[in-house]
Amino acid sequence: MRPSTELCALHVESLVYDPVARGAKIQGDVRVGVSVDDKGSVVHAQCEVGAALLCSMAEQNVKKWSFHPGEAETFAVGYTFRIGPPGAHYEAPTRVEFDLPDRVSVYIDSIPVDH
Repeated sequence: MRPSTELCALHVESLVYDPVARGAKIQGDVRVGVSVDDKGSVVHAQCEVGAALLCSMAEQNVKKWSFHPGEAETFAVGYTFRIGPPGAHYEAPTRVEFDLPDRVSVYIDSIPVDH
């Protein structure tokens, strides 16, 4: 389900990698089915694929978005959650990249930590 070419996001919000997911190094891809009404409000968001904790983060995030008013529409938003290379220390902040209206990438990059 790809959104129409006329669907334009007016407001999106960044998100922070959940501390539990970060600690457990949970990563992966998530797909959320989204319904937008004619006023541009997200009226429904349901995870279709992905780990439960990542799904919860994605659903909560996309419910905060708004779109340019127009025809009601249903489409999918894909989220990619990634944590840097194995064995690294992950104290870095969350980095989020948007490829609107239907892709979000959420990263935790490794940073060196002095011992």
